[in-house]
Amino acid sequence: MLTKLVPLDEKLVVEIKEADQVSPGGVLLPGNATDKPTEGTVLAVGDSLDMKVKVGDQVMFSKYSGVEVGFEGKDLMVMSQKDILAIIR
Repeated sequence: MLTKLVPLDEKLVVEIKEADQVSPGGVLLPGNATDKPTEGTVLAVGDSLDMKVKVGDQVMFSKYSGVEVGFEGKDLMVMSQKDILAIIR
């Protein structure tokens, strides 16, 4: 788990799921042809009492939400809980 990056209030740290590099038909896609990822795993949550997600949840978020950051070699997003569209179960 992430121990150095601690979100505040109702913010989350989400590890971005890698975009598929191969189409369903098996064609290798270049980086600019893939959609921006909209799924990830929650690594850390803020200390708000109204948090509906927890560490380890798989979530879906909107394309243009949050701030992308690189941290310890990982692609992460810091976003508000309101940017989460759904929990994937």
